[in-house]
Amino acid sequence: MMMIFQNFSGIDAVMFYSTAIFRSAGLTGDTALYATIGVGAVNVTMTTIALFLVERAGRRLLMLIGFSGMVLFLISLTISLLLFKSGNPGAEFPNTANTYAGAAYASMVSVFSYVILFASGPGAIPWILMSEYFAQGPRAAAAGLIAGANRFSSLVVALSFPYLQAAIDEYCFIIFAVLNMIAIVFILIYIVETKGKSTDQIQHDLRSKMRGQPSQEKELATYAS
Repeated sequence: MMMIFQNFSGIDAVMFYSTAIFRSAGLTGDTALYATIGVGAVNVTMTTIALFLVERAGRRLLMLIGFSGMVLFLISLTISLLLFKSGNPGAEFPNTANTYAGAAYASMVSVFSYVILFASGPGAIPWILMSEYFAQGPRAAAAGLIAGANRFSSLVVALSFPYLQAAIDEYCFIIFAVLNMIAIVFILIYIVETKGKSTDQIQHDLRSKMRGQPSQEKELATYAS
């Protein structure tokens, strides 16, 4: 499920159509193109940094921070796009400046912040969890199924986003914000922390989580007290 939530967070829509998003926000010419290049560079940089953060902060916490922040910046992006659109004087006033011209740069900040949060947690960590959740035997088969689900969900978002944007314009990002909220609830209920744990400990915690029982760490803490 985390692989599906990874793509349903809206990252493919933002990455594939970032130039169009920036232009709809009021950035013109090379500015929109440079902003798109910057988004890709930020994604690569933060993914590299996340590889070091994950062993310090933990997988679960980084994903919760990532998805929560992405909700906020998707809402911020929607508001920025709506403000810019409402401030556009229209063709009948060709020499009048946009009342909310600054919203174009607010939308750019929202996109960059969204990508930073995605790359620091939801982008990289599901792939790490895939290798940690499964024992050596079923890992290869599970990896194939999970990778297939990841690519299929990416295809769904990539193909559906232009139609969503055409139908509901800026409000399409609210759909992704809601899906990110669902991902947060899923993480809180089903995802266990794997930092510093063996495969046996992780398997035990997963079974305990499904049964509504305390994890191995909590059991040991209870016995110690």
